[in-house]
Amino acid sequence: MRLEIAGSRKGIELTQGKDKTILIVDDSKLARLIINGIFNACYPQWEVVEAEDVVDAMDKSKDRQFDAISLDVNMPGQDGLSFAPKLKEMYPDIPIALITANIQPKVQERAKELGLYFIPKPITKDKLVCFMQTFV
Repeated sequence: MRLEIAGSRKGIELTQGKDKTILIVDDSKLARLIINGIFNACYPQWEVVEAEDVVDAMDKSKDRQFDAISLDVNMPGQDGLSFAPKLKEMYPDIPIALITANIQPKVQERAKELGLYFIPKPITKDKLVCFMQTFV
């Protein structure tokens, strides 16, 4: 949308809709609610898309682009660590946060190898804000 200013040759570009789109992949409805709530409180102009597992995430990825992804590790079916390489292939330039209660060094090392931002549970606003600042 373009807004013309009276008496001026210049215009101001206005964008409509959401600024960024975030995908939350977590089988826990409570975790999705917490993450969604934090994103909405900090950045209300962002669109948040929720997926309850890898199959749901793939389905929601068919017709849209994401600016960041929040990914749980322990989910039924395919786990987040084994799904992360596919996400990195689909979205090579966006930040992906791996959110997990499993803080074993091998999990953290694997996350680092994959280029993921590691966030240990419990999920807090401060932890998510640090992640969000990587792509704002």
